[in-house]
Amino acid sequence: MSNRIFAATLVVLAFVVPGARADDTTWTRTFFTGQASLPARVRCSGTDVYVAGSATQPSTMSAYLLKYDVNGDLEWFLDIEFYLYNLAVGLAVGPDSNPVIGLDIGYTAARAALIKVSSSGDTLWTRTWDLAAVEALAIDQNNNVYVAGTRGASIQDSLWIAKLTGDGAMVWSRTYRLAGAHTVNGAGVNSAGELYVPMLLIESAEWPEVAKFSSAGDTLWRKKYGGVTRHFGIAVEPAGSFFLVSNSSAKKLNGDGSQQWSASVPSGTLGQDAAIDDAGNGYVCFNDNSQDFKVRRYAAANGAVQWTKRCVLPTQDLPLSVAADAQRQAVVAGMGIDGSVMRNLTVRFTSSPGVAEPEEPGRAPDGWIALHQDVGPVRRLSGTVPGAGTYRLRVYDGTGRTVVRDRAVNLESGPFCIPLPALAGGVYFASLCGPAGSGSGRFVVID
Repeated sequence: MSNRIFAATLVVLAFVVPGARADDTTWTRTFFTGQASLPARVRCSGTDVYVAGSATQPSTMSAYLLKYDVNGDLEWFLDIEFYLYNLAVGLAVGPDSNPVIGLDIGYTAARAALIKVSSSGDTLWTRTWDLAAVEALAIDQNNNVYVAGTRGASIQDSLWIAKLTGDGAMVWSRTYRLAGAHTVNGAGVNSAGELYVPMLLIESAEWPEVAKFSSAGDTLWRKKYGGVTRHFGIAVEPAGSFFLVSNSSAKKLNGDGSQQWSASVPSGTLGQDAAIDDAGNGYVCFNDNSQDFKVRRYAAANGAVQWTKRCVLPTQDLPLSVAADAQRQAVVAGMGIDGSVMRNLTVRFTSSPGVAEPEEPGRAPDGWIALHQDVGPVRRLSGTVPGAGTYRLRVYDGTGRTVVRDRAVNLESGPFCIPLPALAGGVYFASLCGPAGSGSGRFVVID
C-alpha cells in the first residue's frame, strides 16, 4: 500500500464563532487557504449565499467559489485553477440559482474566463477570451449573462460589453473606445435587458460615470455624477431605477439617469459594491475608525437611513461587497485582517430594526482547525475546538463533490483528532460545524 501525505502548507483556518451581538448578525464565517484569501463578490439566491474570491500561494493564485446555506453551513466549494494566475473579479446569480463567476486568468497578458456552475456545484460551461478583462457580471430574468470589462491592446481605453445566453452562447459583443483610461466598477441589468455599467475615469483623480446600453448593446446614455471617488457601486431594479453609491453620496435614480433622491454616505472606507432588495431599499457596506464590518440600509421611497448594523470581531475588518437575500437580510463579504494574515470574512446580518452600537467590542473565543501532517495508512484531521458537543464533518474533493457527508463526531472542548477514510491523491477541503461555530481548511493527499 502506498503512503499518502496530508500536505500542511495550506492548513490553518480560524474556528469561527459569532463575534457580534446576537441581534446584529445571524452568522459569521471565515475562509482561509494559502497565504491570503481575498474575496471579490458576494451574491444571494433566495437565502443561499455565494462568495467568490482568490487565494494567494507563494508563486500562484487560485480562485474559489463558496456556497453557504441560510444557517451559514458550507454546502460546497470549488477550487478553480486555469493557469498560475486565477483572480476572481465578478459574480452573479440568476433566477435559475446557478452562479456565474468571472476570472482574470492572464499572467503575462490580459485573458478572461467565465464559468457557470450549477446550484449543486457542478461546472456547466466555461468561456475564455484573449486580450480581455471581465470586471463585472449581471444576469437578467431570463438567465442571460452580461459581461462588462475591457478588451483590446489599449485595454483601459476601451469598454467591452457582451451578452450570452444562459447556455453560454454569444448573443452579441461590443467594444467602445473611450477617451482616457477607465475602470469598470460593476454592472446591473433591468427586466428589459438594458445594461448599466458604472465606470471611473482615471484622470488626475477618478470621476464616476454611468453608461446605459440597450438590450442589443447600443449606447442609450452616458452621464457623469461628479465628485472624486475610489469607491463606486451600482444595483439595478427590474423596473429600471438604480441605486448608486460613491464616496460623496448614495443616490436613487430613474432609468433615464435622473435623480429620485440623494443621501449622505457614512464616513470611513466604503465597500466596492451596492445592493438593492425586492422592496427597493438600498444597502452599502463600510467600516469606520472601529475597523468593524458595518452595513446601512436606505429606504426606497426617500433615502432615509432605516438602520446601521455592526459586526464586532477581534480582527481589523475591511468590507468589500454587499448583497441582500430574499428575507431582506444583508450579507457582507470582505477581509478579516489579523496581523499579516488576511481571511475571507462573510457576515449575514439580521432583518430586525437597527440596534445601538455595542459598548465594548466582542471577542470570538480562540480556536483553530489545523490539518495534521500524517504519513502512512492512518489519516486524520486534528486541531482544537472551543466548546464540546456533536459536530458535523464534511470532506469535499477538488471538484467540490462531497466524499464524506455529514459525519457526526462527538468532541470535547480542546484538542481533537478525527480519523478519515482512505482518499485518492488530490486536493480536498474539510468543513467542521458544531455548537461552538464552524471551521474549514484545504489539504492535499499525495500518492
